[in-house]
Amino acid sequence: MKKLLNFRPILFIALSLCCGICSAYFLVNKSLIWAIVLGASFLLAIILFLTVFTSKTLIKRNVIFAVIFIAFFLIGAFNINWNLDRYNRANLGGRNYEVTAKITDIKESETGYKLTLSNAEIKGNRTGKLYYKISLLVYGKIDLELGETISFSANLYDKTHIYEDRFNTNDIEKKIKYNASVSASQIIIVKSQPNFFERARIFISNALKNGLDSNEYPVGLALLTGDSSFMDNDLLSSYRYAGVAHIFAVSGLHIGFLAGVLILLFKKIKIPHLIKTLIIGLILLFYSGVCSFSASSIRATIMTVVSLFAISKGQRYDGITALSLSAIIILLLSPMQLLCVGFQLSFAVAFGIILLTKPIAKLFKFLPKKVANSLGVVLSAQIFSIPICLYAFGYFSTISVAINLLFIPIVSVVYILTLFATVLGGIFSIASITLFPSNYIFKLFNYLITLFDYHTFIIGGIVLGGGAIFYYLIAFVLSGFFNLKIKAKTIISTVMALIMVSSIIVVNNLNYNSAKIYVSSADTISATYISYKDQNTLVVSDVNYVYSVSRLKRAMEKTNDKEIDNVVLLGGYTVDLQVFITKLLSVCSVKKVFYYGERQEIMEQVCQNSFPKIQLINFLDNQTLPIQNFNPKTSLDGRVLIGEISKKKTAIFSMLGQNPVNFTPIGTGFDLMICLDRAESILSTYLPDHAISYKYSNIYKNAVNNGNILVKFT
Repeated sequence: MKKLLNFRPILFIALSLCCGICSAYFLVNKSLIWAIVLGASFLLAIILFLTVFTSKTLIKRNVIFAVIFIAFFLIGAFNINWNLDRYNRANLGGRNYEVTAKITDIKESETGYKLTLSNAEIKGNRTGKLYYKISLLVYGKIDLELGETISFSANLYDKTHIYEDRFNTNDIEKKIKYNASVSASQIIIVKSQPNFFERARIFISNALKNGLDSNEYPVGLALLTGDSSFMDNDLLSSYRYAGVAHIFAVSGLHIGFLAGVLILLFKKIKIPHLIKTLIIGLILLFYSGVCSFSASSIRATIMTVVSLFAISKGQRYDGITALSLSAIIILLLSPMQLLCVGFQLSFAVAFGIILLTKPIAKLFKFLPKKVANSLGVVLSAQIFSIPICLYAFGYFSTISVAINLLFIPIVSVVYILTLFATVLGGIFSIASITLFPSNYIFKLFNYLITLFDYHTFIIGGIVLGGGAIFYYLIAFVLSGFFNLKIKAKTIISTVMALIMVSSIIVVNNLNYNSAKIYVSSADTISATYISYKDQNTLVVSDVNYVYSVSRLKRAMEKTNDKEIDNVVLLGGYTVDLQVFITKLLSVCSVKKVFYYGERQEIMEQVCQNSFPKIQLINFLDNQTLPIQNFNPKTSLDGRVLIGEISKKKTAIFSMLGQNPVNFTPIGTGFDLMICLDRAESILSTYLPDHAISYKYSNIYKNAVNNGNILVKFT
């Protein structure tokens, strides 16, 4: 093993822990084949470690390490199962409770606020203190702060361990189990007792509010604390499409520069290096706490502290060992982190930078050294993040390398400037003076990031599947991680590249020929998005005057669609078509809009003048809508749409109201049925193969708790 790979005990312990977590994850998700493959691979690696790669002089040492590796594998598997079992047993059944809880997070929404509540005490069907947190939607405006304890009455709906047809890692890891919603008038503020970290966040937030304009404040808050929830969705999307949204996730970029400044400040103070390292480590840890102990901030803090300790002891710093140590600490405390996109991106990018920066920089040795090294860092980060971005977000940015080369050096300076200006401005109440430069720099950032349509540089709709494994193996082989000769590297990389390309072609061919149906519901819109081959359709079952497009945008990003061929507005409600279409066009272009109801010639004329490229069609012109791969017909006064998607009989309901409805006309034998109201009675009557409720349901999968629910028909 020494010949093939340098033995790093901390790395192999981290890999063992990750293997255990992943094996349990596959079992929970009923991916038995992957669980067996991973478990068998781990067992084979242990056997090889004890036989082929062990000499007589190292047998005792390697047996001890093998036991340690197996122990960490079992710890990882046990922790996932224990956490998941506890999460699923904490159901409250959607009943009404009197709740008293503390606000630990505040985010603005289009209709009010989204709060995260902890230390909740309930009275109702059950009485007592909740272990898990509550996600509370507040409609309307009310002055709320971190650390305040509030009381209200609401139905507490249970979250499941599946969200958007994936493992609900974020909620499980953050211990958020319940959904609820109330109006602002129903909330009573009981008391305010923010903890140390919350006080620091409030201090930073208030200083930024006093020193920055309203449009620049969210950018400053996101840059310093990683909280981007106050940013405009369109603006945040522009940063994402440009490939620089990572500046709003406190990571090595932030921690590294803060540590650098602290080292300079402590340089002239005559105290032992070990004491300096401890003080800097505590400051960085405190800052990580202000940023809610995100995985990226903890990872960067641990790696920085390990580096400083190595320097103080005169030892060589090993980035892979430091990275592995930080992974072990984080995953022992919270094993669900491994399944979170933030953790995956943070560690993948760090690993990529460690492994590939030097090899890539050598390819650009004809350039100045600093430029070559910068290219090495940016390209290595991009290479290791692409598979995760494609899986999690459905796309990656092709222009991010160029933008990051120009943007990151500037952001690094701006970050330090803004951090110290915020602290000084808050302490001496002169934030409007100290943050004056940052305010105009953020204005410039926002202007430049919205000046171009970076969405055109997005590549999406590609599924890597198992090909991602070979993608990373190729990167590891070419990086020099394995001790192989050039000829062996070339042969192995070529073979794996052929396997990777072949598997990607097969997977994407299957993906292209399958109909992807996303059922989405938020407070302001309930809709079903159908993407099939070269045409797509958006069926809107319910919509408010002003509605959120964020979930629709996520669905379209996963399918790489930039245009909607058909929009179908079902009956059962009224909507201002001009306002509706204007909002929809902020996401994509539209070809046809079908609407139900009496013909409104004046409205049609206004829409035609405003949107000359969009064809507006009334349902009553044709009861069977001319939509390719669907050809639906309406029933029950335009309240139900019935058609076949990939030869699967589908019914999509709009608002039915309280009046009794005769469901006989809609037929029988449905493969998919999606209901808005009265879902449980309708779905229990028809028992379709796939039964989905837009709104809360205690029996059927619902799109409020589960996000964009994906149904695939092949």
